Amino acid sequence: SLMGRVVGSVGELKVANYIYDQLESAGVVMLTPRDGEDFHIAGTIAQGVANKDTISSRNIIGLVPGYDKELNKEYIVIGAHIDHLGINRVTVDGKEQIQIYGGADDNASGVAALIELAREISNNRFLFRRSVLFAFFGAEEIGMAGSWYFLNRSRRWRI
Repeated sequence: SLMGRVVGSVGELKVANYIYDQLESAGVVMLTPRDGEDFHIAGTIAQGVANKDTISSRNIIGLVPGYDKELNKEYIVIGAHIDHLGINRVTVDGKEQIQIYGGADDNASGVAALIELAREISNNRFLFRRSVLFAFFGAEEIGMAGSWYFLNRSRRWRI
């Protein structure tokens, strides 16, 4: 139903909303809006994107603060990407068919594991002296643009 979660698609947005809701219900402090921190990057940085095009995607960032007043400004960052390849149109016996790249192991399984890890860490926050930042990146399939944006341009999540 998400049509392969291609970058900038409605499917990618639905995944971002789902992740946000799951983290929020687990007690994770959300640092981005529900639709994610959206970003737009000129296509020259991404493989397969024409120079005139713009990559539009989003990151979802959540935090479990560490309990130690001195060490809680240090962060453990754990991430997964939310996008995948989308669809491909092929002709079979003269009829056009849509081939959906579901992405179960690239990276829906990583997203599921990270959501569960966030839930467990949130429930056991008393064990963590340092803060744990959960980053769900968009646009990994086209040049890892979401993680690049997180490291180089993002301002909302900074504490």
